[in-house]
Amino acid sequence: MKKIFMVLAILLVSAVSLSAQVFDFTLINKTGYSISEVYVSPSDSDEWGDDVMGTEVLPNLKKVEITFPEDYEALLLALGVDKYDLKLVDEDGDEYEYYDLKLETINEITLTLDEDGEGLATWK
Repeated sequence: MKKIFMVLAILLVSAVSLSAQVFDFTLINKTGYSISEVYVSPSDSDEWGDDVMGTEVLPNLKKVEITFPEDYEALLLALGVDKYDLKLVDEDGDEYEYYDLKLETINEITLTLDEDGEGLATWK
């Protein structure tokens, strides 16, 4: 019985690994400011975790590929996580948060500001 369970677990992780890299996306900055920090976390988490850009800065009118390790994506898929939150911090320390994003359906996120300076995000 244990052998059957282990085989099924290995098959599940392998199947999930084959479909990994589904959360990666391109982040385009059109805010007029450099983006100094980017955080992505499951929507049901109380913590933002680490800045996914590390020490990199995303200048205005530039883009960056946000990628996640394959094993991390496989784990999230196996756990059934399907909604994510995104937090950005610009060069002035202003924070912008976007909630309940379905990253597996998003390839590109474009950041802009409205006339009041409020952050807007569109995706495709």
